[in-house]
Amino acid sequence: LVVPELDFPNLDFVQAQNIRVLVLPKMTTLASQDLKLYSTVSVIIAPQLREIQSPILLPFLTTLIAPKLQKICNNCFQACRCLKKFDFSTLQKLMPGSFKNCKLLTQIVNESIDFVPFECFQNCISIQNIQLKDGFVAAENAFPKPEKDHVIQDYFVYREKILFRFQPKVRHFISFSVKAINEAAFENSFLITASIKNCTAIARRAFSQSVRLKRVDCPRVEILQKDVFQECLSLRLLLLNKLKVVVSSFDNCFNLEFVSLNSAEQLAPNVFNTTKVSFVEAPNLRTYLKSSRDQFQVYAPLLGLKQRRDWNYFGELERLKCLKRRFRVLKIKIGAVQAGEAKRLKQLK
Repeated sequence: LVVPELDFPNLDFVQAQNIRVLVLPKMTTLASQDLKLYSTVSVIIAPQLREIQSPILLPFLTTLIAPKLQKICNNCFQACRCLKKFDFSTLQKLMPGSFKNCKLLTQIVNESIDFVPFECFQNCISIQNIQLKDGFVAAENAFPKPEKDHVIQDYFVYREKILFRFQPKVRHFISFSVKAINEAAFENSFLITASIKNCTAIARRAFSQSVRLKRVDCPRVEILQKDVFQECLSLRLLLLNKLKVVVSSFDNCFNLEFVSLNSAEQLAPNVFNTTKVSFVEAPNLRTYLKSSRDQFQVYAPLLGLKQRRDWNYFGELERLKCLKRRFRVLKIKIGAVQAGEAKRLKQLK
């Protein structure tokens, strides 16, 4: 339905209930009484809309395209539980409860808003990207509670550069703003995954005794102190591609299997003794003090020949041979499976 004038046409409910897309080319202000007959509308296009005066009661609304919208009212989209796409860039101010219960809303981008009012985004459990003004303040219950199993973003740390202490019941943590994690920040937490993209330093016991932690992705960490991942019993994967000095930070990580150390230059002894790590690929490793307890094998072509002979070293040929053996075993297994399937087909015939 395209409404060329400012006033809505007088349509009965039978006609209005079939409308899915509503185009309002000249509408500048909108109220709920204007849309009371159009309950099935899912898309509204209003290029001149500047203000919404009362809550919109459209349960099937998924998209609102209003590039000039500046003002909204309290509880504006609370009833729009299917709302997915909304442009926040032109809004001057957020109102209390304006997007409450919009569970499909995924991103909030507005560099000028510095305050998030009470219950503004409560129960918006699908939010994955929030970009507001640096140092913005959020009122109580402005965002979903961190106890719920959804991705926790920067808005719970208010874009601070140093993370001191976090809620212990958080399951997943993703941050692009945190640059340093203080001592015991996630100690004894319920954390399962942590992806801290711009963090460069992690202090002692930052993740210690987080028994549910399975994966940590910190691609820019350069400083890793001792006992950072102590007794992380479920930890299996660590991506530390910028770490240069590796110390004993993985004590009693019994399930740790893979560690990425692409930039490591120095490796301390007894680092992976209490883990399942059997092979470490460190192409930039230059110094390593081997201990008699070290059972893992290392690929490090930059080490000197004397050091290579003193401890478990996989040269280029040995590494290729190992890969060939694995391929042969896999090929044999595949052949056995195919032979078994052929026998079954014969039996069926």
